Amino acid sequence: MITKTKKVLFVIVIFLLLWAVFYVQTSGGAKFLLNFNRIAAGDTKERVIALLGNSDTMEEQFRLGQKIGYEAEYVKAKNSDSKYFLFWNKGIDIVYAVGFDKNNKVTIKAHGGT
Repeated sequence: MITKTKKVLFVIVIFLLLWAVFYVQTSGGAKFLLNFNRIAAGDTKERVIALLGNSDTMEEQFRLGQKIGYEAEYVKAKNSDSKYFLFWNKGIDIVYAVGFDKNNKVTIKAHGGT
C-alpha cells in the first residue's frame, strides 16, 4: 500500500526532475538573447564572440531551426555580403546566426526555430 507521504515525495521528485530539465534547456537564455540583440552590422567577429561565446558551428550556408516562417531571413541572408555564418544552437531547435563579410564584419543576424 502506498502511503500519502510516499505519494507526496513522488510528486516532489517528479517536479524537481522537470524543473532540472527546464533549467538546463533555458539556462543563460535571457542573457544570451540580450547580448545577441546588442550585435549590430559592422561589429567585428571578436566582439560577437566576446558577447555570445564560441559558436557551435561555422558554415558558408545560412540556416535556422526551420525555414517555414523565416523566409524573409533567408532572403536577407542570400542578399547579404556574408561569406560565412556562425551558429549558436539553443534549446531544442532554436538557432542564432550571425553572418560575416570578407573583413570579418557583421552583415546580418537572425534567429529562429519552432
